Amino acid sequence: MQSLGGCTRKGRNFRLKPVLTLPAILCLLAACPVAFAKMPQFSLPLDCEPGNTCFIQQYVDIDPSDQAIDYACGAATFNGHKGTDFRLLSTAVTQKNIEVRAAAAGVIKAMRDGMPDVLARSPAQRRALAGRECGNGVVIDHGDGWETQYCHLKRGSVQGTKGENVKRGAKLGFVGYSGQAAFAHVHIAVRHKGRIIDPFTGLSPENSCGSGTLGGLWTKDVVQEFPYRKGVLIEVGFADRPVKTIDLERGSIASSGLDRQAPILIFYGRFINLVKGDRIHLEVNGPSGFSLSNESPALAKRKAHYVVYVGRKRRGNSWPAGSYQGSIQLIRDGKVLMTQSAELILEE
Repeated sequence: MQSLGGCTRKGRNFRLKPVLTLPAILCLLAACPVAFAKMPQFSLPLDCEPGNTCFIQQYVDIDPSDQAIDYACGAATFNGHKGTDFRLLSTAVTQKNIEVRAAAAGVIKAMRDGMPDVLARSPAQRRALAGRECGNGVVIDHGDGWETQYCHLKRGSVQGTKGENVKRGAKLGFVGYSGQAAFAHVHIAVRHKGRIIDPFTGLSPENSCGSGTLGGLWTKDVVQEFPYRKGVLIEVGFADRPVKTIDLERGSIASSGLDRQAPILIFYGRFINLVKGDRIHLEVNGPSGFSLSNESPALAKRKAHYVVYVGRKRRGNSWPAGSYQGSIQLIRDGKVLMTQSAELILEE
């Protein structure tokens, strides 16, 4: 079995050979895509509903220094990140067997399976996975030096054989959290002749952010369904206990079990990729004059993952029956960027 290696180290430096044609010179001045030949177009590498059941957590780190910058000059990445992470809401969702699919036609170059699905959240866990960061995965050769790598697939789900031809959309396995994964997702890395390429620009990471999307490699539907946003609300709901990030990552928080005897009533929101200065306002109104509200202080730094909630302990024998309406707002520079609501009904 050919090793899939890891998915966090930066690509190697490279040197362009001079091409003495006017289009080539203009292309270099404009920071054009890595190759003049027709580049592949990649479709969504998993079966999900964009903005509902899947979200982009992290992009390629385009900064060659120890800083972390994504293609839009934001910080939705981490130092040395070599791909795009399409996340699910929780590890519990992986039980639904969400398909990982070939983003373009090609030939299977390498495969790995058998690694367990375990959230690697501590430094010790991550160190133990050195050289196997990708977990279970597949590498596909698309020809002309182009290849894609799919990481963190569910153990026992990887399909196909080395050397097999696969079509665009072919099932490669299921989304999991094997290898160096802190959440359930598929990491897709794009390479051209061994160099990492950012699929949102078609450029190698050595180019500066904001270079544009002249050579974007995604199909139009992917670009439209995943617009770049600084701050995305991925989950909102009610709970019967204080909400912790790890509980949400495991999918162990659910409002369906709430009843009138719950000791605590919590309304929460879960965001990814917030920026410094963001504030979150929460409000809940319910029967018998029930009312809660809270606004978080401005964030002192960006947050890749942020959970906020407001709640109250039960004061009587039970909560009043009826409808509880929760509302959450993302506020930036004094302006409300988005509002979302959720309802909890406590039956008699």
